[in-house]
This record gives sequence, structure tokens and C-alpha cells, in this order.
Amino acid sequence: MQNLKDIRPKPKLKKYEAMFLLDNREVKKGWDYAKGIPLSILERNGAKIVSARRWDERKLAYEIKKQKRATFLLVFFEAPPEKISQLNREIQLTEGILRHLILVHDEFPSVAFEPVEDDVDVSKIPLGDEEEPEETEQESAEEGEPEEGAGEEAPQASGEETAEAEAEEKTGAGPEEETSPEGENPAGGEEETKPQEG
Repeated sequence: MQNLKDIRPKPKLKKYEAMFLLDNREVKKGWDYAKGIPLSILERNGAKIVSARRWDERKLAYEIKKQKRATFLLVFFEAPPEKISQLNREIQLTEGILRHLILVHDEFPSVAFEPVEDDVDVSKIPLGDEEEPEETEQESAEEGEPEEGAGEEAPQASGEETAEAEAEEKTGAGPEEETSPEGENPAGGEEETKPQEG
């Protein structure tokens, strides 16, 4: 008799990319521990992990679950499509994950296969209520260098140009509406001239 496992069709796996916002309080306990939270959920639901990497630690645009900062984890995995709804449910109920997004891919991008550096210094990761992490001297020096053309003052108008501009604003007349000595407008119309008393 033939084995049932051989007869049943194997579930087709689709390729997925997931971004997890991890609570920094969990990351402070250890990077492997924090990364293991979403990865264990994925593996329990039949996912095959291709790549998992720390993307960045950033300030959030708005508070999520009373947290102002989070560490982003980027994961590429393969999973049966029918398991994704169960994955979403489990992830939403997990306290260590603030938010997540799962996208379908036809093919994995090249970044999924790049070498991963997993030496995360969790002591430098701030909690949600702490201020921004302190910069190193090198980072501050890099930021202190002005960009080309940045920070330059606009050229100042000479005193004569400034006086002309102020006069134009008061009268509402621009340089094209100046009057000639004969009392005619160079644009073609005539202006009234007052008789001079002498």
C-alpha cells in the first residue's frame, strides 16, 4: 500500500516579505530573543525563513502601543498562502510586535541574499520614553559639514535698490510705469501735471 504522504499534493509555497516593528523593550532583552518572537510564529505556521535582518531602529511618526521608537526587522520567507491569515492573527496578538506588514513577491529581491550582520548592540537602543541615542563624534562631524550651496546667505540688495523697491511697494508702480519729465507715461498714456507756483 502506498504512503498517504506521497499521494497528497504538497502545498505550494509563495514568496513573502514581512516588515515587523519590534518593541524596543523586547529588543533590550537581547537581539536574538526579539528576532525570535516573529520568526517562531512564522515557523510554527509552516514558513521557511530565507533571510531575517535588522533593518533599522527609528523614531516613529506617531505612538504605537505607547511606544515612540521601534526596531524594524525585515524577513523574507516562503509559506503556504492559506496560512497567512493565521499568521496575521497570531502576530497581531503578540505584545513584542508593534506593527507588521506582509507582502507577496514573485521573486525575492537581491537584498534577501546579501550577508547579514547580526551584531546588534542592544545597549544603544533607546526605549520609547528615552531621548534619541547619542551620536558618536564621527557622526556629528559628518552632520556638521554643510552641503554644497546649503547655508549660504542670499545676496543683499544695495541701499539704492532697496529704496527703489520700497517706493514701488508704496505707490504700487513698478519700474515700467515711471513717468518722463514731460509728464507723459512712457507706456503711452498722458499724466496730469500740476502747474508749478513760482
